[in-house]
Amino acid sequence: MYDITHYELNIGGPTDFALNRYHELPSTLSNLEMYQTARDLLKSHGFKQVTAYNWRKPGDPYSRAYEEGVTRRFDSMDTLGLGYAAITFFSDVALDEGRSWSYINWRNLDEYKSAVNRNQFPVECGFRHSRDDMIISMVWRNLFGLEIDREGFSQTFELDVYTEFEGVWKALEEFKFIEVTPEKIKLTGDGPFYTPLIQTLLAEKRYRSLRERMVAEIQGQEIPS
Repeated sequence: MYDITHYELNIGGPTDFALNRYHELPSTLSNLEMYQTARDLLKSHGFKQVTAYNWRKPGDPYSRAYEEGVTRRFDSMDTLGLGYAAITFFSDVALDEGRSWSYINWRNLDEYKSAVNRNQFPVECGFRHSRDDMIISMVWRNLFGLEIDREGFSQTFELDVYTEFEGVWKALEEFKFIEVTPEKIKLTGDGPFYTPLIQTLLAEKRYRSLRERMVAEIQGQEIPS
């Protein structure tokens, strides 16, 4: 065995665990301890962590790198989501503002099946990305690969990724979840375990802006530019 995918179980949706048995699940501290134990065991057997969820041991003669949800570039990304609740994403920095999109397939299984049976795309909704959305999306995807190339980000967006999210990076440095050099921002220590949380922190400013915009639209107020 040369490739192992290892991550915390994601509980959500109208499942029995999410609705009725959430109290039976391990605490965050317990999950962290299990991650640390698994990480140390895998390392002791020659595996290297290559993404937040993927571990690989050198030497597989038939190896084909598989890294789910990861990109190591910033200028463009196209992914096709096939199946229930899958996400399709396409973007290119060369496109005009608002020309990058993401779509999510139906999260209701009956709706998904019904659309497929009608020979329709089983898409529940789509989201038009602004430049800020694309920046966050590409930072997220690179973080799955455990590091961000500061020079590559700067060449694409003409911004320094550290300066753009400085408050978050400084807090993560204090917890020793990242190492920062002029070339890279790299997840270290227990940082990979907290990748989803780190992504949420990086997107909080944009989330807040979208929430305020939604409230303004509902109340019929003038929407800030």
